[in-house]
Amino acid sequence: MKDLSFCTSKSSIKPRSASFSLDWAPPSVTEGLKCTVVQWLQALDCSRIEPDSILCWLNDPFRNGVLVTEVVGAVLGKELPFDPEPRDIVAIQRNYSLALTAVQHNKPCAFNSQLYSQASALAQGREDLNWALLWSLYNAYCQVLPTHLASVRPDLPYDLVSTVRLEAALIAWLCSLGVSQSCPNLTALLPIWTTGFLLARTVSLVCRTPIEGIFEEPKSEGGALSNVRKALDLLKQTPCMSQKFLWGRERDVLKGNLGLALGLLEDLYRFCDGQPARKPGPNYHSDGPYLGLLHSLQASCAASPLPSPQHWKSCKVNLTAACVGLVPAKHTNPSQQPSLPLAQWLLEKGVPAQVVLDLKHGCVDRLRDGVLLCDLVAGLTRKSLGVVRMQSAAAGVQNLRRALTSLQQQPSFPLECSEFSLAEGGNQAWVRLFGQLRRLFPHSQFRLRKQASLT
Repeated sequence: MKDLSFCTSKSSIKPRSASFSLDWAPPSVTEGLKCTVVQWLQALDCSRIEPDSILCWLNDPFRNGVLVTEVVGAVLGKELPFDPEPRDIVAIQRNYSLALTAVQHNKPCAFNSQLYSQASALAQGREDLNWALLWSLYNAYCQVLPTHLASVRPDLPYDLVSTVRLEAALIAWLCSLGVSQSCPNLTALLPIWTTGFLLARTVSLVCRTPIEGIFEEPKSEGGALSNVRKALDLLKQTPCMSQKFLWGRERDVLKGNLGLALGLLEDLYRFCDGQPARKPGPNYHSDGPYLGLLHSLQASCAASPLPSPQHWKSCKVNLTAACVGLVPAKHTNPSQQPSLPLAQWLLEKGVPAQVVLDLKHGCVDRLRDGVLLCDLVAGLTRKSLGVVRMQSAAAGVQNLRRALTSLQQQPSFPLECSEFSLAEGGNQAWVRLFGQLRRLFPHSQFRLRKQASLT
């Protein structure tokens, strides 16, 4: 007789549960996660992106499996034979099973494997479970780009949401420069982009240097190539301009390479805002897409960003654990920080973006020498100030004294600070001074010349 003593008795075997529990984060964090998923669904051009509380869950695409099958079909690049109008729970469960089976065959490493067995629970119309499923799909397929953006991947490593945000920011920036009109996407600008005129016009405005011999409507490929080469040659000689997309890419501009257009315009946008040049190498885009300085300032005032999909743990769907550490950023005294209107005014006057960011975080080291203040006051008051460009504390105090003396000749300038408080104090005196300059010269058209470097 066989010895069966090693076998475990049935009574000692614990039954497996077909479902699992979800630990939900506080409402504010949950809304942030939902916002990210919604932006991803919008970028995928889904027909329905949020639940409809008016509809019965049987008729709501968000909760009856229609949206999920649409998303899975979009990220896998194939159409799934789902039921677009399910009438009962059996049809809804069939939709979810179809989507989950397709994902399981694809075997994405970042997808929560426990969701594969949740078709019956999802078919009950649970909104929270649907959000968890969509969040897991986002983490697994956020890098998948639709067909019209597929050409972006060799040049830009950003995920779908970041790419769409970058595209929208660049279009708004080009409109603010006056080189283009509002359009739905950058693809609409490719016809004029391939002529080289849009690039040359943008470079001329950003560098404040006229480019001679530009053809607005080139009649041949040679004329377009001439436009592109003249624009790129100027950027190659410009300090603080990132260099990745400037060498050997002239033909890609003429071909309408969308990835090159996004990458080159992004670097131009950074340069226009005074951001430092990106360093060549594999970490060229490690700081993420550049959406403008004001966006960065607003983001620094909000809660910390959502966790990156690469750091999302696929072992369980736990939104609370995924958001550990998401606490509001610590702020200093609000009176010591420049307001967004003041920051925008400083940028419009040509103050380097890094100086504005330093001021936001309480650092005034770049301002202590008084050179920037003298240049700014000289332009606003249209008076020449002798600037001492020596790296010493005495020279800094002397520059600050000259700037304040010139300002005190303005009848409405209040005497609230001294050169010593600016040279030795924190950023509170600087924020107050810049605020007074903004009130004194609200409509001045003066703008500082772009500085090659910041000390």
